[in-house]
Amino acid sequence: ASSDFSTGITQVAFTGNQFAETIDTAVLDVEGKEVPRLDRTSVARPPEPPPDAPAQRPPGKMRQLKGKPKKETSKDKKERKQAMQEARQQVTTVVLPTLAVVVVLIVVFVYVATRPTITE
Repeated sequence: ASSDFSTGITQVAFTGNQFAETIDTAVLDVEGKEVPRLDRTSVARPPEPPPDAPAQRPPGKMRQLKGKPKKETSKDKKERKQAMQEARQQVTTVVLPTLAVVVVLIVVFVYVATRPTITE
């Protein structure tokens, strides 16, 4: 048997008549067991907090609904604008000089590779 942990799938290889025997054994095991039925009284519910208990989230904070994007605050907007400014600055200080060096190296390589040879 081999397991692939990334997908949670286990692969089992059966030889001969093992598959049929395994299915028969599993069916017999399931048929012999009694399945408990749940009714409304058997399901446990979380206890309700007393009415005078303080709220669990900090005051002034609304709870975040699943699936909806968080509303951007002014602080988030400032941070995002600052990150964009830093990215623009890096383009001029890092990317363009690196690109210029690569272009110069290519030009020098092509010149050296294609220059005429002087023979005497």
